[in-house]
Amino acid sequence: MDRRFIEYAIRHGRPLKAVLLLDGQIRQKTITVVSFDAENLYYIEGRKKKAFGIALDDVLSVGYARGDSGDTLVNMERELKELELEKEAFCPVEGQKQEE
Repeated sequence: MDRRFIEYAIRHGRPLKAVLLLDGQIRQKTITVVSFDAENLYYIEGRKKKAFGIALDDVLSVGYARGDSGDTLVNMERELKELELEKEAFCPVEGQKQEE
């Protein structure tokens, strides 16, 4: 298991494809990592939007989810664009009068 993928997923808010050992069976799932510590990984699973925790020893493998190339420049550009859209939604345009 590579911690770099987990750190990448947290930093950029990207889902991961993970191979997990659940109840003695190997399962492949798309997960969104919420946090992790020395012993556990906490994640949201695919469409269920339900939080789970798993021991790091039971995380067999992680990698990029479908459609994610891992290009951090592309991710940074996407994040900047999202921030600009949020800013536009909350801040009035210069020169425009605010309603009183």
